[in-house]
Amino acid sequence: MNSIMRHLASVLLIFLSALVQAQPRLDAARIDALVESARLQAKFPGVAVAIITRDGTFTKGYGVRNLQSNQPVTSKTLFALGSITKSFTALGAALLVDEGKLSWDKPVREYLPWFRMHDPSATELMSVKDLLTHRSGLPRYDFLRFAVPLSREELVRRLRYLPPTAGFRERYQYQNLMYTAAGYLTGVVNDSSWEDLIEKRIFAQLGMAGSTVRVTDTRKRDDYASPHETGDGVLKPVEFYDYQHFGVGPNGAVNSSAQDMIRYLKFHMGDGAVNGKRILSKRQMDELHRPQMVMSETASYALGWQVDWSPGFKLVSHGGSITGFNAFAAFSPEKQEAIIVMVNSDGSATRLANALMKEVLNWKLPVPGSPPAQSNAQPPATVDGPPTHALSAYVGRYIHPAFGPCEISESEGKLKMSFPALSATLRHERYDVFRAQRYGVQFLMDHRGLINSFRMQVEPTAPPLVFQRDKTPAETERE
Repeated sequence: MNSIMRHLASVLLIFLSALVQAQPRLDAARIDALVESARLQAKFPGVAVAIITRDGTFTKGYGVRNLQSNQPVTSKTLFALGSITKSFTALGAALLVDEGKLSWDKPVREYLPWFRMHDPSATELMSVKDLLTHRSGLPRYDFLRFAVPLSREELVRRLRYLPPTAGFRERYQYQNLMYTAAGYLTGVVNDSSWEDLIEKRIFAQLGMAGSTVRVTDTRKRDDYASPHETGDGVLKPVEFYDYQHFGVGPNGAVNSSAQDMIRYLKFHMGDGAVNGKRILSKRQMDELHRPQMVMSETASYALGWQVDWSPGFKLVSHGGSITGFNAFAAFSPEKQEAIIVMVNSDGSATRLANALMKEVLNWKLPVPGSPPAQSNAQPPATVDGPPTHALSAYVGRYIHPAFGPCEISESEGKLKMSFPALSATLRHERYDVFRAQRYGVQFLMDHRGLINSFRMQVEPTAPPLVFQRDKTPAETERE
């Protein structure tokens, strides 16, 4: 009997030894070397990293918060998370589903009777879950959230004026404005605001004391990173993008630190409880990570997260990018391992995260990256003829129901296009066709040959948006 017990003990010891060896050990020196090498190569001003394994956790900051101040990044330094915020918005909705205030599958119009989409089918059938899974039929229309400051409610009301490029629930198309609508809805049904829901029901409950949902609050903290972008080959500080100013906080406004994100990722790898206190039901936690919309052969979109099986196990992740910041978060519920990388520049946090996942966590690649970016490619300019009118004939105020007013002015022999928060010089291409940065603009004439509108291609696959000229009182009187 003793020999059998000794044999079993030996087998168990070998098994446990193999199991321990299979778990990645957090070698701080190795992580430091990988991060610093990548930071210098990519010219990131600062980087914050958090890694979780069964063996322990690792959090550290590298580089500086701001190239001008040279203050060091720490594990408590706040970075903008960009679209990783979508997982917070989905979690906020899940909390309300648990309480019976929301249903994933009820039409949005049962909560917001005035809700409308351009597509009548989407108007009638759009559910809370549809808002969160990029299957609305709309392309990105991100130009709206950079050009026109709007209240959150007004932005949601203007969705009806944006034509789709796919049928409702037909295919995956990444869409930020639907998350704005979802966040607005959660604020309404909770009789508060999206910001209040995230701060009180997520940050406070999870112990994420340093995290914020407003740039104004971030800048009151002692330890925060500033955004940087490359212009003319030089990396320099730029202004923060203010999500609240443009009404779109629920799709990207969360700012957090490596230390706080450790708590957040551990929560998502658990069953919905924190320190024995039930925050979210296991059923809704599973729903957040359940595939909802097919993206590719191996990947699907869940609720605020992307789910991918290409590494050989279920990997839940999301990227984030906004002016001067980039971030990437991923976790494996099966392995109980997670990582987040945040940088304060327009470089790729995903590339560094991939290196750490491969070299430190021993995950197989490929793994999912950041949401697909809108193409910046510009077609070659062609000049086939001069404008058909004097430049003064194009000057005026034009209006689109979603984008509001746009002023076309003339200065020093050039036309300028101005929205409330964005302006650009119109570069002439041919006849009545101009270009504002990467956006094509074509002026149109009425039956008298007078300029009465312009159409603007804000999405490569969507129909051009038509801006009608706003007549002056004198013009109206003459007619």
